[in-house]
Amino acid sequence: MSHPRIQVEVRRSGQETRIKVSGWPRKDAALAIYTTNEAPASISSPEWDPGDEQALARRLGGSDTAGRLKGRVLQAVGFRDFDYNASVGALLLHVGPANRLRILRVQVVDGVTGLDELETRAALVACAGELAAAMKEQGVGDGCLDWEVRSDAEGGVMQLYPGFEKAPQREQPRGPRSLLRKCPDAPVEGGN
Repeated sequence: MSHPRIQVEVRRSGQETRIKVSGWPRKDAALAIYTTNEAPASISSPEWDPGDEQALARRLGGSDTAGRLKGRVLQAVGFRDFDYNASVGALLLHVGPANRLRILRVQVVDGVTGLDELETRAALVACAGELAAAMKEQGVGDGCLDWEVRSDAEGGVMQLYPGFEKAPQREQPRGPRSLLRKCPDAPVEGGN
């Protein structure tokens, strides 16, 4: 059963999947995840690739209201600069081939470093995993979560996030990016 703070609505007429996250894992948690309709502060980070601003704009739908309603941007809210309700990170999503949920980008805002950065990224990725499971419950996708990463970061991502493995070669994107996949039934190295 999916988490009570995660809602997935499937509109069969247009084959549209809408996602809503409202305070995952808890609204009163030190770090809570929400879907957002506005560009989070993290878009200003110089670490984003040049195409990330356009990817964010597409996820938010620009002037297209339907794009904003799909819930393709997750925002981590936590404590930063003496403000509790500050945006500390963002994750861009795509419902890709085979209706599988795909992480396009994960980023934290400037000033969030060390363990706080790792915790923010881990929370965003864990929430995306819960979303993939909730989508499967609604008959969308297979519960697996894909993650598109820079090829040079592939090994580091697999080491930091157990369970992600390289997707089959035939599904790999062209260019300097790799596709990783984590499926709910996959064994986790070092797990029980």
